[in-house]
Amino acid sequence: MEEGLEQWNEIKKALRGLVNFPRPKKRQVWWCTVGLNIGSEQSCDEGFERPVLVIKVFGTIFWGIPITSSDPDGKKEVNPLFYKIEGVSYTTADGKNKILEGYIALHQLRAYDARRLSEKS
Repeated sequence: MEEGLEQWNEIKKALRGLVNFPRPKKRQVWWCTVGLNIGSEQSCDEGFERPVLVIKVFGTIFWGIPITSSDPDGKKEVNPLFYKIEGVSYTTADGKNKILEGYIALHQLRAYDARRLSEKS
């Protein structure tokens, strides 16, 4: 845990110094550096990043909801805090068309700074 905290602090310092960063738009999906997770927050495999659905933009701040693609035990299907999304098309940064499927974690809605965005999905 301590090692992850130190790594996250270094990433956070670098993000704070960014001057040029993306300007998201509502309904876009971005890879977002959400940080080190605490408790039951949506986890990140590597690099503290998750795909996030942009809900509303306020200048350089936006409301976003993390997206998860897995439901190994089938509980998200019946949990009212998760909303299944499927068949939503989007273009990746390298120009490929993809279909988004998964769940948005409604209880994980929060404000993010646009400096946390790394790549549009």
